[in-house]
Amino acid sequence: MKNFFVIGDLILDQYTVGKVNRISSEAPVQILDVDNTYYTLGGAANVAHNLIELGSDSKVRLMGVVGDDVNGSRLLKMLKEKSIDTSLVKIVKGRKTTTKIRFMAGQKQILRVDYQQNDTVFDSFMPNIPNDTDVVIFSDYDYGVINRSIMNHVVANSNAKVIADPKYKNFWQYKDVWCFKPNKRECWQALCSMNSQASLELNEISGDDTSIMIEELRRVINCENILVTEGADGMLLHQKNAGYSKIEVDAQSVYDVTGAGDTVTSVLAYAVIEGYSINAAAKLANRGAGKVVSQIGNGTVSFDDIINIEGDKLC
Repeated sequence: MKNFFVIGDLILDQYTVGKVNRISSEAPVQILDVDNTYYTLGGAANVAHNLIELGSDSKVRLMGVVGDDVNGSRLLKMLKEKSIDTSLVKIVKGRKTTTKIRFMAGQKQILRVDYQQNDTVFDSFMPNIPNDTDVVIFSDYDYGVINRSIMNHVVANSNAKVIADPKYKNFWQYKDVWCFKPNKRECWQALCSMNSQASLELNEISGDDTSIMIEELRRVINCENILVTEGADGMLLHQKNAGYSKIEVDAQSVYDVTGAGDTVTSVLAYAVIEGYSINAAAKLANRGAGKVVSQIGNGTVSFDDIINIEGDKLC
């Protein structure tokens, strides 16, 4: 059994799908004739879902927050249906459950509406990480679940590997984790903020310069591994004692990039506990992300599907 503890911001993703054939007489806007609406798990909930779907030997405990509203109840029900432990999911009275509503004309997204709050939730509560936990994952979307106290507590009181998928507010607080996994944009914006260079444009950095950003990250964040996802340019992994590894993109037809980063985090965690090196695990994570972006919505993959594609080529 593989034991995972996911801490982070829970998101309910709603997809309202239909056809656009006319313009409104009330305003110059398209009219969406709705065919159906469906829901998927997002954010930390998507990470937990991915871990469950990767293999039947996954056990996932989830820590986060939902509101006392219809979407909070819906999200909790979906998690429980996936056999995810929600005993540490806090229901907060008066809070809106973070919900992202995407309006789709066929496979094209035409509008997104967000409901969210980002005030701090767990001021004093510190989670007890069971001794049999293999990996703790921080899935941070800046919606108030994760704070410095929780990070420090987990790193200091757990023997598990800790993977951090950061956002902006807590970016520089993830110290001493096993793997720090930002995307390139998050790295650049965090570095600009730290150096008061917010006027610099992201596109001034070329793909080759990701290594420069990683060197800057290492000045502040002490961790064993840094894995920077670069979108269409793949990933760049830096191991503290083994240098750089470039992982080329492995995407198929791209329909929706929603949740691709969550898949990378989940596959990385699962593969490492399965016995793969972090270099091989990152390649598998890259392949998993390539498969989910060919689906609409937050897709998942099974570990067997990835292995069957990769064969024995991993190192």
